Amino acid sequence: MARTKGPWKYEDEYVRNETGEAIADPFVMEDIPEEEMIANARLMAAAPDLLRACKEVLFCMRENGSVLPFTEDMVRDAIAKAGKGTV
Repeated sequence: MARTKGPWKYEDEYVRNETGEAIADPFVMEDIPEEEMIANARLMAAAPDLLRACKEVLFCMRENGSVLPFTEDMVRDAIAKAGKGTV
C-alpha cells in the first residue's frame, strides 16, 4: 500500500505533505461541525508520527521483555490498520 511520505501538517484547511502540497481535504463533509473537521484534520496530520511511535513502542516492549499481551495486541493492531494488515 502506497502512502504519502510524512511528515504531514494541517494548514489552511488542508492536510499537507512536507513540500506543502495538499494531500487531504477534511472539509468535504457538510454535515460535520467545523470543530470536528479541524480535529480530524489534526489527527490525519499526526498519522505518520503516530505510526512511527507505535512501531518504536512495539520494538522497545519486545527488546525490554516488558510486553503486556493486551498492549502488544493493541499496538500491533494499530500498526496493521495503518499498513497492509500485518506487522
